[in-house]
Amino acid sequence: MDVLAERILLDLRNTFKKDPLIDEFDVLPVHESVSNKCPVIHVEHKIALEDWCVKHVYVYAYSKFFTWRKKPYKIDSECFLTWTSAILLINPEIETVWNARKEFVCQNLLLPENELKFSELVLSRKPKSFPVYAHRKWVLFQWFKGKCSPCSLQQVVDHELRLCTRGANLYPNNYYAWCHRTWLMKELCHNCLKIVSEELTSMECWTSAHVSDHCGFNYRQFLLSCYSREDLNIMPCPLHASGGENCSGKKTVLFASLLQQEISFLCNLQAAYLGHETLWYHRRFILHEIHRMNVSKSADSEDAGSCKRHKWDKGEEWDIRQEENFLIENLQRARDGSWERTLMERHIKWLKNVVCWPLSLSLG
Repeated sequence: MDVLAERILLDLRNTFKKDPLIDEFDVLPVHESVSNKCPVIHVEHKIALEDWCVKHVYVYAYSKFFTWRKKPYKIDSECFLTWTSAILLINPEIETVWNARKEFVCQNLLLPENELKFSELVLSRKPKSFPVYAHRKWVLFQWFKGKCSPCSLQQVVDHELRLCTRGANLYPNNYYAWCHRTWLMKELCHNCLKIVSEELTSMECWTSAHVSDHCGFNYRQFLLSCYSREDLNIMPCPLHASGGENCSGKKTVLFASLLQQEISFLCNLQAAYLGHETLWYHRRFILHEIHRMNVSKSADSEDAGSCKRHKWDKGEEWDIRQEENFLIENLQRARDGSWERTLMERHIKWLKNVVCWPLSLSLG
């Protein structure tokens, strides 16, 4: 079996050399070898292994790698990369193998851009693997250490955002993909309001099509919360450091206006999609922010800067009357005993007990 596994690994290595544009990996449900055919399938920049050989390849590569790891000896870098690639494509949860590849990056035996490409290939099959996202973060920091230009950083950020969207599409409620997206905004973009505004707009369509994806709405909450921060100018955005752009250009958009836009957007979603708990939790976040902002505005009325950023425009404030009107309209659409009605009852209880709104409406 060792000879067979070695031959399959060689075929795998040669396929990667022949096609550097491979962007997807999977395992095909072929449980028996047919007519001594090569189990490495390569079609249009996609690569796969037949299921019957996966165990043999994995055990062989795993044994070879950990034998070397326990008693290191001089090894050809291609052999090392072949073993570790095979292990991680099949099982990306082994952090010891990722750490070994980090060592090769530090020794300049493995290019950061090639490692990013490989980890993206791993995510094509395992889009919710935390060690892969953690490894990408580390590689990104190594890649830009001391040579970060706004142009190259912009390209990487755009690519990483597309990668996160792909992961969210492949796996519902993909917590690690959304955490990676949040990390990008915090660490690489420094919560730049220009980019935050673009993200809010671009993700509106995605969340409209995934109304049960709590992680997606939680990411919108993070973006909205960037506008309520008091330390917006502490860290300049590296993407706009030398381009003359005003990275806080959207700061003039009042936080209150954003909340109004968001609750209008949410009302439309809740009218179209009944019985989705995620939408009601998102509504709680918005109303809690409105409540918190009103309390803060009353306490800090002498702070002109705070008032300017959080001031409600005339006739814009979402109040108890508007919330009751929404609930009454929603009640007409919800049948007795339905899940939507149960969610409404919970929401009304939350409004009375948490934000202390004296609602006259009661479903009990």
